[in-house]
Amino acid sequence: MENKIGTLRLVGNIEGWSYLALLFIAMPLKYFAGIPMAVKIVGMAHGLLFIGFVAALVDASLKHRWGRGFSVFGFVASLVPFGTFFLNKKLIRLEEKHCIGIRRGELYVMPPDRCDRTPGQSQAPHRAQRSDGCKRM
Repeated sequence: MENKIGTLRLVGNIEGWSYLALLFIAMPLKYFAGIPMAVKIVGMAHGLLFIGFVAALVDASLKHRWGRGFSVFGFVASLVPFGTFFLNKKLIRLEEKHCIGIRRGELYVMPPDRCDRTPGQSQAPHRAQRSDGCKRM
């Protein structure tokens, strides 16, 4: 996927749900019902998803040049139950703030003053600029 933030959000949501399934379904099955296989299966899936989440976080951090603070926040959020859902909200706000989106299969960042304009509209007709006002990432 070209949209690194979208990939991070998707993997983060799936990883978050797997973490909750591990904590609130598989662990009680192991300790209260005596079914240790539940933790082995869900734990393996969650482990793979966690590795995918960390890879997506590093990829997005490098692509968008996030500072260490936000990257560490994203990592710590993955360790806390419901943390990836909180991170998802922050990433949505980040997308809205910077007007990040996909057009014609490529990731673009639109200047904040042009977020509500459609492609092809210029800010002022007499100024020379790209017709869509977007910067390709």
